[in-house]
Order: sequence, then C-alpha cells, then structure tokens
Amino acid sequence: MGNRCAAGDCARPLYSRGYCNHHYDRLRRSGNLLPLQKRMSTDGPCAFDGCTTKVYAKGMCNAHYQQSKRGVELTAVGSWLIPPDAKCVGPECGRQQYSRELCNTHYYQRSAGRELTILPAQRSRPDGSCEASGCRRSAEDGARGDVLCVSHGIMQRRGADLVPLVTRTETAQMPALLARGVYWCTCCQQELPRDRFLTDAQRGGAPRTPCRACSGKSTRAKKFNISFAALDRLFASQDHRCALCGIEAEDGDGLNLDHDHECCPEKGTSCGKCVRGLLCWACNAGVVTWYERMRDRVPAYPLFEEYLNNPPAVKFGLVDRHT
Repeated sequence: MGNRCAAGDCARPLYSRGYCNHHYDRLRRSGNLLPLQKRMSTDGPCAFDGCTTKVYAKGMCNAHYQQSKRGVELTAVGSWLIPPDAKCVGPECGRQQYSRELCNTHYYQRSAGRELTILPAQRSRPDGSCEASGCRRSAEDGARGDVLCVSHGIMQRRGADLVPLVTRTETAQMPALLARGVYWCTCCQQELPRDRFLTDAQRGGAPRTPCRACSGKSTRAKKFNISFAALDRLFASQDHRCALCGIEAEDGDGLNLDHDHECCPEKGTSCGKCVRGLLCWACNAGVVTWYERMRDRVPAYPLFEEYLNNPPAVKFGLVDRHT
C-alpha cells in the first residue's frame, strides 16, 4: 500500500503527497476526494438492442449517446433496424427512413427544433456520379441538378456524343500523337494542337494535360469560388465572346472573369455570388470600371445597365444573385 494512492480504494500509483495524479489534481483544484468516474470500455457494439455500431461513450454509439444526452427515448437509428421500404413521413418526402419515421435530414431538422421543410429532389444516382454510360466520375455541380461530370458536360454542350472518357494518355501513345503535332486533353476529351498545352519540365518537356484553356478555367473557377461546370457553361452561353463588345476569344483565352468589386473588393477573388460575366481586358479594366464610377454623372447606357443589372452569370442561372 505504500506505493499506492491513499484515496479510498484507489489502486493507482503514487504521484505526489500520497495521492495518484488524478486525486492529487482534484484535491488541489477543489479540496475534495470524490470517487473517480470509472471509464467504460469502448470495445464492442452499442448497448442498444439490435445496434451493431461501435461504442462511442457510456456504452452507446454516437447516435444513441446523443439521444441519451437530450433525454429522449432511445430509438432505432440507421438502416439496420428499419425496413428498406420504409419511407420518410416528412412533407412531400419519400426518402429512406433514418429514425423516428424520418429521413436523415428531416430527423436532424426536428432534433434542432426547426420546422420540417420540403427537401430538394434527390439525384437519380444516390452516389452523385455521372449519368453517362459507364462513367463513375462525380457530377460537377449536383446542387444545381447537374447529372454529368465535367468532361461529359462539355461534350453535351458541344453537341458531341457522350463517349467513354480517356482518363490519361499512355506513354506508348504519346510519340504517335506528338508526331502528328497534337495531344489529348483529359478534361475536354479531344485532340488539340501541341501548342495548346503547357510543358511539363519534370517529364522532359512532355505536354501537360489538361490543355491551357481547361487549366485556365480551373484556376479561375477556384479563385472566384464557382464550380468548373458553371464557368464552362458561362463560356458556352457567351459563345466565348466578351459580354459587352462581342470580341471573340478562342476557348476564352484573353477573357477576364468580372465580378462586383463592391461585394468583394480584393483583387482576383470573389465569394462566387457576385460573379457577373466574361469581359475582354479593355471592357473589364476600362469601360465597366469607368462606368460604375461615373454612373451617377453620365447618361445611362442601356448596354451597360443591362450588363450590371442582369449579368450573364445571373441571366443564365449559373450563380445566385447576391442579396
């Protein structure tokens, strides 16, 4: 007993002044030596009858432990105790039940004390994958109802057949492609001239895929906080032309992504909701900037007013109007 804690029947080793680490710390902080709470093992399944989920706390899984903390009756949670044909009773909802006759989303709405709302329609594929035959890539922008991945979406907008994707160019194919002066873009899925690709110095000067246009779109999409699919649709909706002067830029090369600087003043960034459209450098840096500053001093120009009040990104439903 000389090397054991002196607090009751505690068998932990000594730490200081005759007590173990836990009792010494409790005595120093509160001045009492209440019995320590015995830790429960986290091995094995949840104690709720029929639940096979691993223990999270107090002998229960996370879902049943949260029910216990809220003081509600423990009920079956998850699909293991709920028939596969049991549908949610929430408003206009036919999703699979999760708990208390509700789907996962409606269950957590009720748990948070919120009103049960009508949920957006589920995608035809629950895993959110592309619906082109044989393709298992993720659909780019599921929140807006997209059902195709980036590459198949580009094919569809160009009127091409939705063919299986080439995910990479084999090393054996590279010399044959380069001998013809072309290379394969893994994003837009087409052969393009060699000069449309950047050079990868780590691969001995080999072309880097995707092509310059797709790579540039991806960079701009990330900087301006919109999806690649939305930006690609914006290019297609403007026919790769400036929204004001109509100058054409091949594959969007030379077009700037314009946004409302009153919303996001920092250069080169945007919240995504204030994106307006694609402009050439002269219209973006000169015309629009000047007109916004002089708007209350010069006569209204219908073309500029239409662009500022109903920009292409909003007109074509690619971004939500900032409120």
